[in-house]
Amino acid sequence: MKNEDVMVLCWKCKSDYIEAGYQVRVVDYNGLKEECTKCNRQGFSYHVFKTNKSIVARMSLLSVSHVRRRNYA
Repeated sequence: MKNEDVMVLCWKCKSDYIEAGYQVRVVDYNGLKEECTKCNRQGFSYHVFKTNKSIVARMSLLSVSHVRRRNYA
């Protein structure tokens, strides 16, 4: 997979990509569904971006620790 790909994804495959740490953005919402690239269900076209999951996880941990310090201070 390149840094950015355009794929047709159903709701289930889209959520699988998001869970795996990818960013998923709608290409152009026109209301027309097409066949999913992965499972052949009906879905929409999305830009799929590869992200560094460790950076995303670290950012979420920093925001949680910041909230904790703020609440207990």
